Parts: sequence; structure tokens; C-alpha cells
Amino acid sequence: MKLIFISLLFLFTNHSFALGRVVSYEEVNTSLFASIENIETCGDWRVNGKLGNFRLLTLYYSGQNLLFVDIVALNDSETQMIPIKGFTFKEVNNDHADITIDNLVCHSLAINKIQINATATNGHNNQVFKFSLIIDGEKNTYQYKEDFSNQ
Repeated sequence: MKLIFISLLFLFTNHSFALGRVVSYEEVNTSLFASIENIETCGDWRVNGKLGNFRLLTLYYSGQNLLFVDIVALNDSETQMIPIKGFTFKEVNNDHADITIDNLVCHSLAINKIQINATATNGHNNQVFKFSLIIDGEKNTYQYKEDFSNQ
């Protein structure tokens, strides 16, 4: 009986995207390129003498918003921008999460580091929450924080 209760508890709590998958950055450059709604430059990147920019990409896919960041720089012949690194965020880019992202703001914290702040709505339960991301382009890491307190 205890196992059934735990199973039902897990089923009906806010784990609505346990069935989905995280949409990868690589998909943006291939099958999801046409789904890009907005690209915003946000901060500078510099590693080993190579210069580039952070870009914030928002997409509409599978009935929801997705958020990605990439780092682009000029190619060796300086004829076009090429992606150096891409970030996906498992916390918001699950294809079953049904998240709408609003009030998206991005700013530079330093060379190689940006911060993103946004408000999101979970389409499964209409819960509104704020989240922030700090992306470190030199370390290739990010930190995610969310706030479910009263909006």
C-alpha cells in the first residue's frame, strides 16, 4: 500500500516533464533553426586571445518557449561568425515542460560571464516563477536558480 501511495504521489506532483527530454543546443542548428524567434547579443567572450559574443536565443517548439545561449566568434578568415559553444538548460528546455518565458533580460557581468533573468509560467499548473541563469563562458558552466515566492 505504501508503494502505491508513493507512486501516486510522484505521478500527481509537479514532475510533469519527467516524460519528456531536454532539447539540445545541437538541434537549434539543425532541425529547429526555423523555430528561432529572437536572437539577442548579450556580453563579450574572450578565451586564449579569441574574441566573441554571447547570444541569447529564444525558440518556439512543441507549444512552448525554449531558451539557449551560444558563443559565436569570427572564423579564422574573419568572413563569418561561427558557433564556439552552445548551452541548453535542462531546467526549462524539456519538451514536455510547457513553459512560457516572459520578461527576459540579459546583461553582462564581466568578460566571459552573463546573467539572464526571466519570468516563466508552467502551462501544466499555471504556476508563475522567476528564474536566473549565470553562464560562465570560460568554464563552460552555468548556475540556475528559481524563485517560486509570491509574484
